[in-house]
Amino acid sequence: MKLIESGAIADLNWHFGNQTDETSQSKNVILPFEIFLARPELAPELARGVQVGVDTNIDELRPHLDKLALIVIEFSAYADGRGFSIAHRLRHSLGYQGKIWGSGSLIADQYALAVQCGVDAVLVEEELLERQPIDQWQEALASAPVPYRYQVDMIQNQPVSEPVETLSSP
Repeated sequence: MKLIESGAIADLNWHFGNQTDETSQSKNVILPFEIFLARPELAPELARGVQVGVDTNIDELRPHLDKLALIVIEFSAYADGRGFSIAHRLRHSLGYQGKIWGSGSLIADQYALAVQCGVDAVLVEEELLERQPIDQWQEALASAPVPYRYQVDMIQNQPVSEPVETLSSP
């Protein structure tokens, strides 16, 4: 695995583990979500990172966010946008200040969107990095429009269509 951060290969000083005891020598351990929730008291001493899937209820992490230095979001499929939504929610709704890494099914073309959503770095298999060298990741990041917009024809501060009435209960 290689870590791409700010468009460059960075040092990977974390490792994935499943340790649930406090005898580990390393403090930079990324625990699976289920193990972390079973033993959240390990976060300050052992696991300062947690790996979540796109089907994870991140509200369960809310009370622990201040103890976590790293959250790794495992993207399950290239066409599945839930990982982007989780990153955005962690940053913008829950106010998470630590690092967010993307992992799994992410490609160079999705790198800019991941960064826009709050991802700091992406873990990439070496095989993928051979097919999509670092210069493709850098180009994807550099060529992304700022701000990265969903609808090209949308003019800032103008609705695309008339407002829709919504029903709400009292």
